[in-house]
Amino acid sequence: MENWTAIISVILLVAMYEIGFILNKTSAVLLNKPLRKIWPHEKYSISVSQLETENAKFKSLNTELHVTRSHILMYIISSITAFFVKKWIWGIIFIVFAFIFLFAGKRTNYFMNKIKKDYNSNNKQDN
Repeated sequence: MENWTAIISVILLVAMYEIGFILNKTSAVLLNKPLRKIWPHEKYSISVSQLETENAKFKSLNTELHVTRSHILMYIISSITAFFVKKWIWGIIFIVFAFIFLFAGKRTNYFMNKIKKDYNSNNKQDN
């Protein structure tokens, strides 16, 4: 086989998927508790899975919040690496990006809590 482009492309796609998966799971383990203090989850008697099936916007926001958490971890790792190799400007830039994603996640979480609250109040009215 002369053209290895297809094989290399598949290998790179699989590698990118796996790196994203590892970042997602690592961010869930390392950042979930600290982020819960910044992104509070309101207590409602609602199954998130049920709400995701009934509300496409909530499902989209939930996915966005998970991706945001992964980006925060990615930028934290990048800033630590930049500081380690004495690239101070890049380290600062990555920290700024982490904070941007932190506040974006706070806004996403606000909308998720609003949807949960509205859903909860609508279900109470139905009963």
